[in-house]
Amino acid sequence: MVKGITPVIALVMLVLITVGIVGLFYGWSLGFFSTQTEKGVNIPSGSATCNNGLVTVRVLNTGSIATVTDTDIIVAQINGVECTKSVLSISPGQAGIIINAQGCGAGCATTTKCSGNVQVRAGTRNGVVESSAFCA
Repeated sequence: MVKGITPVIALVMLVLITVGIVGLFYGWSLGFFSTQTEKGVNIPSGSATCNNGLVTVRVLNTGSIATVTDTDIIVAQINGVECTKSVLSISPGQAGIIINAQGCGAGCATTTKCSGNVQVRAGTRNGVVESSAFCA
């Protein structure tokens, strides 16, 4: 006679495994295992400006409880080129400047002034937002 798991024990194990998987998914969906939704930025309308060919970008902390710092910003670009980020610490609901008077070209060099319509991007691990500015 071959011995094995009884049907009752097998059923209990399947129920426990299913409850565990559902619990993990529920916790993940509520953000228990991640704080990414606490740190997000937006570029409000008119917050990307160009003055004399140099671009300034102001971002708004759209998170609910966490302060956004320059180390949280993983993207700060002008026309697809990564720029030097300003040092910042923005409380929820507040705004701060992430790109301050930088030009176009390699490394956002200030020696190469921007002209025409420029695309700017900024974002955290939670997402990246885009805007544009016009340089006369």
